[in-house]
Amino acid sequence: MGLPQLVGLRCVCCGAAISSITEGSFCRHCGNPAHHHCLRPDEAGLRDGRCACCGGDPMLAPPEAREELGLPALGPAASRAAAAVRCARCGSDRVVPQARIPAEGEPKTLQVIVDARPDALLFKGRANAGLYARVCADCGAAELYVKRDSAERLYEAYQKCQSASE
Repeated sequence: MGLPQLVGLRCVCCGAAISSITEGSFCRHCGNPAHHHCLRPDEAGLRDGRCACCGGDPMLAPPEAREELGLPALGPAASRAAAAVRCARCGSDRVVPQARIPAEGEPKTLQVIVDARPDALLFKGRANAGLYARVCADCGAAELYVKRDSAERLYEAYQKCQSASE
């Protein structure tokens, strides 16, 4: 069967298009498309229903990619088991776990930015992360978040900014 076309797909980590076969691949743990620099290849398994390597929802991976990589097919029953994401407001399991928030007029995902040196003209020590939303189908609650590794980089930049201002 072979892998599906990778070029032109959006990276499950950052939301940007994969423009060349040399810059991305299908995650070997879940089958989602991702840039090589976005993957965390030493991590495996699921965290909160998401792939620990790429942060993607295994249920959204192309079935052809999963099959070609030797990963098991996932159906509705596996979806409920894999996606342990629950609404923080009402507890429902009917949650869209990673809705993209596109920047207006751009194909990229909206970004959160923290500058370690905000007053610098150049080399601000910028940390940025794609912003995503979890949306509950039952109560309509929307929760914004960034991926864990990105959150750590943002906090490190924040700490540097705070220590510089003291």
